Amino acid sequence: MEPILITGCARSGIATMTGILQACGMHYGEAPGEWIVGKYMRSLGVNPTGLLPLPKELPPRPWLREDVEVAVRESGWEGASYGVRDARIALTWKMWAKAFPRAKWIITIRDKACIIKSCKAQRMRLKGMGEWNAWFTHYDRTFKSIRKCAKAVSFVPMMNAVDGDRTNAKNVIESCGLVWNEEEVDKYLDSSLWNYR
Repeated sequence: MEPILITGCARSGIATMTGILQACGMHYGEAPGEWIVGKYMRSLGVNPTGLLPLPKELPPRPWLREDVEVAVRESGWEGASYGVRDARIALTWKMWAKAFPRAKWIITIRDKACIIKSCKAQRMRLKGMGEWNAWFTHYDRTFKSIRKCAKAVSFVPMMNAVDGDRTNAKNVIESCGLVWNEEEVDKYLDSSLWNYR
């Protein structure tokens, strides 16, 4: 089974969206995203943080599918719906699209100013608004490229869901073959927490 690939800018709600997917039946573990993406970027000598300087083009990783499938087997998820989450999937999206041409992509979106404010609050450092704007623009262009080239791409405006409009999130869940669980989803969409993120 092809994975659900969850990505977006840092602090855009990727972890929250992953929690919602899990609440509705998706299997998820930390290893595939962090281990594969982080280790791969470090092996190439490029910045693994997902901040500037950002890689323009990375060579393919021919064994990516095999790496993910090994992790899935070891987790006991064969034949089940599972997700891989990482903001840096966007930076390596071409190799993911090639390895998993039928994967479902979920891209979380949030207002740029809110993302930058949240990144700064989490001590993610860039030099001035010029660098923050360049960082955001790079990701935004990447998301547009993914939308053009991947077969199944959904954009989820996370603040809409937090503010009570769950329509988009619910549609995305159901498009992934999962069952919407309102009670469990509510646990991940606490607006009082998002005020500080």
